Amino acid sequence: MSLALVVALWPSWARAEPGTPPPADEAELASEESREQARRVDLYDQGKRAYGAGDFVGAIEPWQKLYDTVPLLNRVDLFNKLGRAHWEAYQTDHDEEHLVQAQAMFERNLEATYGDAQAERDTREVLDKVDAELKHLQETRAQQEREDTARRAVEEEQARQRRREQAERQARREQERERAERQARLDQKRRRFGVYAKAGGSVAGLGVASLVTAAVGMGLGAKVDRDGVELMATPDARPEEFQDLLRSGRAYNRLAVATTAIGGALVISGATMVVVAAVRLRRAEAEGSARARVVPSLAGMEVRF
Repeated sequence: MSLALVVALWPSWARAEPGTPPPADEAELASEESREQARRVDLYDQGKRAYGAGDFVGAIEPWQKLYDTVPLLNRVDLFNKLGRAHWEAYQTDHDEEHLVQAQAMFERNLEATYGDAQAERDTREVLDKVDAELKHLQETRAQQEREDTARRAVEEEQARQRRREQAERQARREQERERAERQARLDQKRRRFGVYAKAGGSVAGLGVASLVTAAVGMGLGAKVDRDGVELMATPDARPEEFQDLLRSGRAYNRLAVATTAIGGALVISGATMVVVAAVRLRRAEAEGSARARVVPSLAGMEVRF
């Protein structure tokens, strides 16, 4: 134990003139100081024994208690002891708090040993080691933070990429669904066009057949006219024959007129049905091709026509 610390721990009455007993009113105070002195010496010895046994953490606690009780001017000897105990403890458990405490104690000890070249060199040597280790830990922590930041950035970018891919897949599914619906509607309209085209063709076919019938009727009516002219040139023609030709001509004319009207109407109706169906189908196909759709792009999603 250093002389300064022994003096600090020794009670005030013990430092009086030899052979001088303490005053009566100081007896109780002397007894209290004696107990306090004994407690301080015990704390010092506890730390010294723990340190000597390699239990550096165990040495810190009693020395720290002693450090907190002695006057500021008498803590010099404990600066170096606590600093080395913390430094050695760090070698064992790698608790950075030991480094921080060791640095503080060695810095105070460096100030207290100013003028003592050897003590200053010894303190500076171990303080440099503590400073270097703290710097290494700070650099390691900073490097770890940079790596963590980079890793988080990569993870966030991967998450954004997954969200983009999910959105693109969703957009493609939506696009396929809309395309399937449009195709279904278009197929339905094509089927309707086929039905209308067949119906219109059938109606137009009937109209053509009616017109053919009208042409036949007109042909027969023309023949009746020719037969009437020939009959008029025959001297012995009977009136009944003219009546028969007249009835036949009228019948053929009515047939020609009726079938012409019916055939024309049927042809026009059938053609109209086919044309209307074709126009509607073309319009549906044009609307389907011009319908807006959402598709993926480099910028995310965009609407195309």
